[in-house]
Amino acid sequence: MNMLQITDFEKIESLNSRRRKFGETYLVRHKETGEKGVLKIVDKTAVSPELSEQLRIESQLSFSVPGLPEILCVFENEHYSSFVKKYREGLLWNDYLDQLSDADFYRHVPKAVSQLIGLLHSVHEKGYIHGDLKPSNILIDAVSPDDFQLHLLDFGLSFQTGHKTMFKLPFSIGFSAPELMLGYTELADETTDFYALGITLFNIFTGTIPLAHPNPEAFINLQLTHPLPKHSKIPRSVFSIIEKMTAKPVFPLPPNQLSDIEKIKLLQEGKQQRLSYEELSEAWNSIEIRKKWFRYV
Repeated sequence: MNMLQITDFEKIESLNSRRRKFGETYLVRHKETGEKGVLKIVDKTAVSPELSEQLRIESQLSFSVPGLPEILCVFENEHYSSFVKKYREGLLWNDYLDQLSDADFYRHVPKAVSQLIGLLHSVHEKGYIHGDLKPSNILIDAVSPDDFQLHLLDFGLSFQTGHKTMFKLPFSIGFSAPELMLGYTELADETTDFYALGITLFNIFTGTIPLAHPNPEAFINLQLTHPLPKHSKIPRSVFSIIEKMTAKPVFPLPPNQLSDIEKIKLLQEGKQQRLSYEELSEAWNSIEIRKKWFRYV
């Protein structure tokens, strides 16, 4: 990784998005090998130190695990921070799922979820939380519903486990765990990402986000104070696992009317009810989902 330089790459096209624009993003190509990459650049003189720090964290998250980012090179001076990560080919997972027949969907999802659990575990073993898991941040490179590789995208909101971030991170309404919505990143652990995975499963089965509301403030309040609703499109055996993945506290009052001590106590109680990596892996495998879930639909 250290042998490559930013100048070894040439820009192909801009990948800039209007949402959460922390800097410039480009599809690039190595001038000699033709290998594609994604270049992220932040002008440190134009953004806050906190955003520069967030890019620095993302640039450190390089893995040798298929499905996770591989950083090719990093550059930083007093004005700019930038890095190039390996480009991944594929479709967004939810777009791929939309193309599948019902039979292929039910063949594909069990293995896909097991793969996602493993990818998140690799991130957690490195001491980080992904922090922004949702269907649009999952890419798939598929030969068939049984032969594929999922890739986790967008580590721009990642942070160290047990770490209080320098500023309140943005969060994805509908997918983020309560501790992220309320800004208590120091409480986040592996179950924080598994919470988001549970909501992602709810979404891919139903095409909806639970407790959705057109008013963002009301939506957040519903997410924090109401239990996950059952849905006829989710097999009961699967919903029982999702329910445990997304366990959360019952707030006696709106959170903004509670003290920090009260909120932290309740958040910790909610997290303790969720499934750990070992428990989630065992639960997902034990229901023999390939054989049984049709009878529950």
